[in-house]
Amino acid sequence: MAKYCTTLKRQTICQFIQRYSTEHGWAPTFTEIGEGVGIESRGHVHYHLTRLEREGYVVRQHHSVRAIRLTEPGKALADMGANIERWE
Repeated sequence: MAKYCTTLKRQTICQFIQRYSTEHGWAPTFTEIGEGVGIESRGHVHYHLTRLEREGYVVRQHHSVRAIRLTEPGKALADMGANIERWE
């Protein structure tokens, strides 16, 4: 089981994925995640999603654009703390 020991950036990404998925009915793309949390590089988004996946917070189907979903620990991480809109 994942532990709550990730960075504020990754928590913000989980919050964005949860909010976006609820509002639209599907997961965001890397570009939409970057725009939503203030990351300009898709590579940087990929890095954080890879770390979140390794830590057990998200599950991805590689080779599919919108195949990102939060695990139960990822949902709990997204619900923790303040509702963060962006980090600078």
